Amino acid sequence: MGSNTGPRGADVAICGAGPVGLTAAALLARRGLAVVVFEQHESTSDEPKAISIDDEALRVFQHAGIVDSVLSVVVPGTGTRYYDRNGAPLFHARGARPLRLGYPFKNPFAQPDLEKVLVEALKAMPNVDLRFGTEVTAIEQSERSIRVHATRNGAPQSVHARYLFGCDGGRSALREMLDVTMSGRSHNDVWLVVDTTGDPHTERYAMHHGDPRRPHVIVPGLNGRCRYEFRLFDGEGEAGEEPSLHLIQRLISRYRPVSPDQVVRAVNYRFNAVVAEQWMVGRTFLLGDAAHMMPPFAGQGLNSGIRDAANLSWKVADVLEGRLDPIVLESYEDERRPHAAATVRLSEQLGDIVMTTSEPQAHRRDLLVRRAVHTSEGRNYLEHMRYRPPQHYAQGPRHRRQPGQHGGRSDRTASRVRHRFAPLASA
Repeated sequence: MGSNTGPRGADVAICGAGPVGLTAAALLARRGLAVVVFEQHESTSDEPKAISIDDEALRVFQHAGIVDSVLSVVVPGTGTRYYDRNGAPLFHARGARPLRLGYPFKNPFAQPDLEKVLVEALKAMPNVDLRFGTEVTAIEQSERSIRVHATRNGAPQSVHARYLFGCDGGRSALREMLDVTMSGRSHNDVWLVVDTTGDPHTERYAMHHGDPRRPHVIVPGLNGRCRYEFRLFDGEGEAGEEPSLHLIQRLISRYRPVSPDQVVRAVNYRFNAVVAEQWMVGRTFLLGDAAHMMPPFAGQGLNSGIRDAANLSWKVADVLEGRLDPIVLESYEDERRPHAAATVRLSEQLGDIVMTTSEPQAHRRDLLVRRAVHTSEGRNYLEHMRYRPPQHYAQGPRHRRQPGQHGGRSDRTASRVRHRFAPLASA
């Protein structure tokens, strides 16, 4: 079991108490490690950002021993239905049958509900220290340890840990502290995203409407919640600009009337498709949106972050318990970065194809899809979502080189760490 390093220390410190950070904390605590979680906000988020959780993520929550609590706020979903440029169904992507991991392939949920459930589960774990309203301000690393500096109401505090997880979102302060850049692009298209209550939709699947005159997405949720996403055109709004109630009501009117008190959240924004250039710096790791951001059209943003937590947590636990050499931690980026990058590309491609504003391209898309679904191979490819990139491991875990062997990535990593960080006195 992991060693509890006392009230001022932890085996693992986590920066960010969103779904990815909380999931990582649950996985680590399940292994008996002492975990401290820093979150700059005073409570969990009240904004319904992520809205789709897949079977892989639910299997991770099962591994953490909290899946029953998570399922209480999830709508068991039946995938995504795609519509052509005239509003007629093209195909319904629902995953393979029987269920490959014991859970539905794609499921709607509300992020605030999920975060509350995860926090309640962590509060019941004596080896987890949740520190809301606490902002990480600096870190110091050595080859053996890391010290995290933070403030709460202006009062400084510090925690000694063996490893640090950066799960603090797309504007990650920790990523900035590490001087890690991201590569990719921000899309110019502006989308209006509206979360509503009192919605009449009863479907348990997402609806992607490929109408080039107004591409849009509808995702019904739990207890009358529903998300609408509409492509905006010139003169209708800029990214970061608060959308008007008139615009919201006009776009949603084809499906329902909506009153101001039924609009939970409404934002105009552009989608990013970027990946961090480095996921491991010394004893610090980047996970979730801190490591990658993608358009929402594949529903894989949050799920990719959950995969990060699942991949890294068991390795850190085994290293701290003496079962693995620390060099195995380098496989985290080796294994997760290619798959995350492929998922980013898929999300962009789905947006370009399904949400095109070109009438000729939409016409060709509809013809090709209809031809494909009339063949068993094409139908299975689309309906079973085989277009989602599988995760492949190109090589096994890294191992410690014998004396006299040189030139490996582990040598470069150790040199970079020594150069970047001044050693701390051993705690």
